[in-house]
Amino acid sequence: MKLGIFSVLYNDKPLEEVAKYVSSLGAIRATGKHLKHFHACENDRGTPGSGQVRWDTVRDALRDIRYEGYVVIEGFNPEIVDLANGARIWRPMASTPDALARDGLKFLTILLS
Repeated sequence: MKLGIFSVLYNDKPLEEVAKYVSSLGAIRATGKHLKHFHACENDRGTPGSGQVRWDTVRDALRDIRYEGYVVIEGFNPEIVDLANGARIWRPMASTPDALARDGLKFLTILLS
């Protein structure tokens, strides 16, 4: 989930009110029917399912709001220097970009089916 969502929806709210939406589950539920596009990447920007994101809660939240839009893998390639610098990527996120896509797709397909 992008920080920009919090900024757009909650920048005029008191901090204690915003705190309840900081978890992925709370943010997705709060966004509800307004969620139109979902980027999936790991906490270290790697392959979904390879890090510390609690994907079970993400899946449950998406189901709770009856999300039917696209879930896309947000992949980063450190060989694209401007992108890597902007996203603070300093190492490969997978052995190849194809591996990230293949492994992420396999993980998300099982998770979301």
